[in-house]
Amino acid sequence: MTIRVHRLDSIGALDAFGAHWDEMALASGDAGIFCQRGWLERACPWYRSELGQTPAFLVAERQGELLALAPLARMTKDWAHARQQVLGFLGGTWDEIDHWLPAFLF
Repeated sequence: MTIRVHRLDSIGALDAFGAHWDEMALASGDAGIFCQRGWLERACPWYRSELGQTPAFLVAERQGELLALAPLARMTKDWAHARQQVLGFLGGTWDEIDHWLPAFLF
C-alpha cells in the first residue's frame, strides 16, 4: 500500500477531511489541541499579518484515510540569512537551530 503525502496551502483545503482532521489532532496528545481546525482558523491570519508567515499543511494519506498531519508555516528570513524560504512547524521557533553562535554564549 502506498502512502501519499501532499501539501495543502489553505485552511479551506482542510474541508476535505471534515471531522477526521480534529480527530487526528486530538489523538496526537495534549499538543494536538493547537492543531484543531478551529484554533488554526483563528491563528493563521495572525501568523500571516503579524509574522509574515504563510500556512501550509502536510498531510499523509493511505487509500483516502488520513494518517498524519503537520501544520506548518512558510516564512522568508531576513537579509542576514540570505532571504531564505523556511518551512517550520506553526508556532515553532528556530532559535535552537538558527543561532550562529554556540549555545554557551547565551
